Amino acid sequence: MRHRTPDLLGPKLPDTAWRAALATALLASFAAAFQARAANLLPNGGFSNDLTGWDVVAPVTWSPEGERSPGAAVLRGEFGSIGVPALGACTAVQPGRLYDLSAVARVPYDRESVGGLSVRLYWHAGACSGSPLPGGAELDVTFRAPEAWQRVRAEGLVAPEGATSASVVVYARSGGKASQMYLDDVSLEAVTFASTLIVPTAADVAGAHGERFQSDLFVRNPTNRPRGFVLRLRCAADVPCSSAAIAYSLGARETRVFPNVLGTEFNKRNFASAIEIEYDAGDGPLQAFSRASTRHPENPGNGMSVPARAQSEATDDALFLGLSGAEPRAGRRVNAGVMNPSDREITIAFSVHNGDGTLLGSVVTRKVAAGVWLQINDLFGAAGASLDTTVGAFATFAASVPVHPFVIAIDNLSGDPTWVPPVNDPQIR
Repeated sequence: MRHRTPDLLGPKLPDTAWRAALATALLASFAAAFQARAANLLPNGGFSNDLTGWDVVAPVTWSPEGERSPGAAVLRGEFGSIGVPALGACTAVQPGRLYDLSAVARVPYDRESVGGLSVRLYWHAGACSGSPLPGGAELDVTFRAPEAWQRVRAEGLVAPEGATSASVVVYARSGGKASQMYLDDVSLEAVTFASTLIVPTAADVAGAHGERFQSDLFVRNPTNRPRGFVLRLRCAADVPCSSAAIAYSLGARETRVFPNVLGTEFNKRNFASAIEIEYDAGDGPLQAFSRASTRHPENPGNGMSVPARAQSEATDDALFLGLSGAEPRAGRRVNAGVMNPSDREITIAFSVHNGDGTLLGSVVTRKVAAGVWLQINDLFGAAGASLDTTVGAFATFAASVPVHPFVIAIDNLSGDPTWVPPVNDPQIR
């Protein structure tokens, strides 16, 4: 019997059309990522012709002598030992985004080693005013023989929650002695990794029947060189957490284990969400999966593995098989959900069927906001149906754009969940 999800989502692009559109979007994202890396958010960070865009609060002049190209700031004067603010700039930032801070400086010889420059980054909730938010960074330059330009850099700086701007302030110190120091190419760059793996669901929550679900995350670098990656949460619409992002580094061929990743890394308790793993595919592949351990006070279970899916594996329809066995049996439930990676609100639909294809109850539809994770507890109950009397039950899924759906079948007696992988089925619509 042919099964079909009712057409509640509007017209669907031909399969080849949406795949082509998705490929185009991914290529555009890849290009934009590297453009974002190269774009300096600070005005006139190279001091090409003057000091325009910078607030000057100490003796600072312009010099045509730059490190690689004409133009540099010259800090000339007698500065204290603890550092004097010399010049600064302000730029807008987004909470949860990654940034790289860098600068080039030349400091003259000082036998007492008291001279130097410090480039400091501060996050702000307002327009570079008020007390700084937690975090920030500092780049320090002192004399290094022979006297030459020195490049300093801090990577993977995460703008904290609530940050809307960042100030970069340059401090000079010379121990009260006359000094002349050069500064060039001060840069704050937004970093967007070109590739993303998605763990569709993770948890640190109590189940409906006494279980406790906790997700451990495993990330492996299979290459022979160190690299970085970012973990970012995608949460329910009523629990916004778009700024929750943490940067990590991995050694060559290293595997990192994050036990109870939501609780230990993000301090999220009694919480569930999707996890994005952002990385640069130009450095090679990254491997990851999650294991949801089941903690039941009377019947501890085995848990389940949840694969990390590539962004390209997003789909607008799917089939989930094996939700019930060859004979009717009580004591089970099915949860379902989706992570919407798109930049728009979408409509999704789940329908549940008996093994003969009969639609059970009604189709379950939901609106899902952009970048949001959503879970439907007890899918059969939400459809007005019972799983207990079914044989070979399955669920179908449809969405208005490609997303990452998931289905979990849970045994109420043991508390064990089972990850049900999505299967492509051209007959769904």
